[in-house]
Amino acid sequence: MSYQVKTQDLQKVISITLTAEQLETIAGALEMYCIGLAEHNDPSLKYAADAQNVIINALESNFGIDSDDDYTEIDADCNQLPISDLKIVVGSDMPEYIQIEYITNGHQGGDAGYGGYATLKIHAGSCGAIVSLNGNNPQEIDGGDIIEITYNHTLGSGVFYPKSAEDSNFDLGGFRGNDDANAVDGSGRSIRSLNRARWSFDTLVSWDMNTDNELQKLTDMAESPVEGTWTFTSVNGSVWQGKGAPVGDHTGNGNASTFTLKVSGGSKMKKIL
Repeated sequence: MSYQVKTQDLQKVISITLTAEQLETIAGALEMYCIGLAEHNDPSLKYAADAQNVIINALESNFGIDSDDDYTEIDADCNQLPISDLKIVVGSDMPEYIQIEYITNGHQGGDAGYGGYATLKIHAGSCGAIVSLNGNNPQEIDGGDIIEITYNHTLGSGVFYPKSAEDSNFDLGGFRGNDDANAVDGSGRSIRSLNRARWSFDTLVSWDMNTDNELQKLTDMAESPVEGTWTFTSVNGSVWQGKGAPVGDHTGNGNASTFTLKVSGGSKMKKIL
């Protein structure tokens, strides 16, 4: 296996809604994965086989037929499915983020899809496990709250909880072209000036003055010369990460029990899920 799960999350139960076609696809990909493990006598085969059995049992219990039923039977023989690839991806140094990508002969979620691949994302964060199944569907764009902001610093690790229905501002960083209407020479050639910009993120978060005292933790990290790893999880399932530190003023609103959290760093903020 090329990924890790935190010990305390090994038995965590998650819920997910999938079609029979998607279940068949995942089961078939796991079948091919099991075959590869068996060829190398890999001790992880038992766990992969257990996962496959769970998927097949879900197919049989939810979509199986009795002899009197007048329906087309679902074929649970995973060896017959045209599965071309299964990838288990780690896009982060945070081990609780797991991403499984499977390709279904050119179609998202099977022959009824739009083409490409679908991605099964598992995030076992502090808010509990989150599972989403996404593909190349151009008809929908989901936004909304930032669920949590986690940090991993030499001073410790923890989480900030953003206030609901507040704006969150992402600046991914990188090089920017100077916006100058006069950046052109006499021959009409464009004069481009590229300058590097830092990444940044800001939003309004809750402040528990009595117990967690998030504002003090933020101030401590701002005073430290060491940067931390920051991860931002959206309600739409996307997860972003960057290495940086708190910047700007840190002023808490005692009446509203909130303060504005702004974090920034060099290089770029990257999407890891």
